[in-house]
Amino acid sequence: MTESNQGGKTTKILLGVGGGCLLLCLSCCCGIGAFYQMRQSETAELSKDHVERFLDAVQRDDYEGAFAVETYDHGDGFTVGSAEELRRCYEDTALADMTAYECDDVSVEPFDDGGDVQCTVTSTSRGPVEITVHANYVREFPSLGFTWFASRDAFGSTWAGEGCALYSGQSFMGDTPAGRVRP
Repeated sequence: MTESNQGGKTTKILLGVGGGCLLLCLSCCCGIGAFYQMRQSETAELSKDHVERFLDAVQRDDYEGAFAVETYDHGDGFTVGSAEELRRCYEDTALADMTAYECDDVSVEPFDDGGDVQCTVTSTSRGPVEITVHANYVREFPSLGFTWFASRDAFGSTWAGEGCALYSGQSFMGDTPAGRVRP
């Protein structure tokens, strides 16, 4: 074999090995990216479904059902709050006389198992009101986090009081979602 032919063979082998490595990296990275996108999409859909079950129960004035959707259910009997407390708090918001709702956008943080669901509720007394409801642990132990309103006009003094902090997030130290207010 001549020296120039041997150099060509080496180049072809190196290009083949390099191309194989590149294909392996692309298939792994694209697979991980596709899995991540699929998981984010599924989390968003599960979050939206969970929030809509809650809003449906509140609209039907079924606070026992709303509480069952809202609360953590780890199977150990531990719950925080009650259906009556939930009723008392939400009856001082635009959700009390809600005639319709539409949830259209969900934001999911990377690797989060829940999301912020943005909805518009139509209230008899307050008109259309923008809200954000956080869904938690939607795969295993679905529950709700806080409900945030776009304006202080969407709730009254009971909602802003200490007893409703569990639902309103008034004592939450993190940031409220964009365009929402804390009582």
